[in-house]
Amino acid sequence: MKTRMILIAALCGAVLCSCGNRNRKAQKESVYKETIERTTVEGNHNLEGTRINIVDSLVKDPAAGAVINERYMGMLPAADGPGINYDLTIVRQEGVTRGAYALVTTYIEGKNGKDVIFTETGRFVTLKGEGPNKGMEYLELTPSDDSSVHYFLKEKDGSLTLVDKELRRADSKLNYTLKRTKL
Repeated sequence: MKTRMILIAALCGAVLCSCGNRNRKAQKESVYKETIERTTVEGNHNLEGTRINIVDSLVKDPAAGAVINERYMGMLPAADGPGINYDLTIVRQEGVTRGAYALVTTYIEGKNGKDVIFTETGRFVTLKGEGPNKGMEYLELTPSDDSSVHYFLKEKDGSLTLVDKELRRADSKLNYTLKRTKL
């Protein structure tokens, strides 16, 4: 069962979140460490406060505004189980289109009927849509360990929808949207 869950998670990650190179400028910038408060769902589904130190942290721009924390949550479909709880916090400066993030994914009943929790941190950049996606904005989340990149469409209502590396929505009626919530 454990091997099957890992294989399914890897395949889902490869399909939905494959690494893609988007028109980004490489810039050498100074980095500082940022610590954010997080609340995650543990195995018994009770909220428990957790501190996550984002090692690969926010790029500080002296000309930019205040540091902003945004949190998004939702349950997305799972290939083998009731679903995957996503708890995403992004940290950026006002007026800046890049920053750091922390993502906690909880696979409900993922192993022997018990929840399995994964935590990752990394950097994100905002991508501008081109062609038929012109006018749309996307978040590209790159984990610190260089594992699978995640892509989210920034919806007009402030929510985020998981998309594939080609920035396309899933061809499904299932919910792939994370709602913005308070920290």
